This record gives sequence, structure tokens and C-alpha cells, in this order.
Amino acid sequence: MTDIRQHQQEPPIDFKRLTRVELSSVSEAFRVTGVDRRLSGELDLIARAAGDTEMVVSATPSENTVRFSLIRSYELMARPLPELYELEPEDVHL
Repeated sequence: MTDIRQHQQEPPIDFKRLTRVELSSVSEAFRVTGVDRRLSGELDLIARAAGDTEMVVSATPSENTVRFSLIRSYELMARPLPELYELEPEDVHL
């Protein structure tokens, strides 16, 4: 997968705090129930209620995870946050 925005400059992200969801995984049998969409939606609501305007996904580079994140309107980052890259250099950062 190629990041087509790699040559564009992004404004710096001003994070006052970074909340990390350590693990979020839904087994294949439960994906069809929509539980993954509901969990993601709840995380969005919690973040917005806390005053956050940006969310970053650091995910294993599996096809399902990336597709799900893109459907949820996340975009590939030109440069991952150093804090997240240091923890998970193999992850896809959206």
C-alpha cells in the first residue's frame, strides 16, 4: 500500500495528550454483527466528549483492519506520530 500524500506537507499535530487503546480486535465470526462498527463509534463519541478533534489509528497492517479504518474515514498519515512509531514501527498509521 502506498501513501499518495507522502510528498504533501501536513501541518504539525498539536497533541496535549495521547490516549492509546491498547488492543481492539473483533473475531471474524462477530464482524458480521456490526460490533466492530459499534465499538469504533463508541470510541469516537468518547474522544469527542473529551474534547478531542483528531483520532489516530495505529493498526496491524492486515487487509481487514486497513479496509475497516478507511471505511470509517481515517486516512493514511504521511508521517506517523513518533510516539506511536516508536512503539509499533510495523503498524499502519491512519
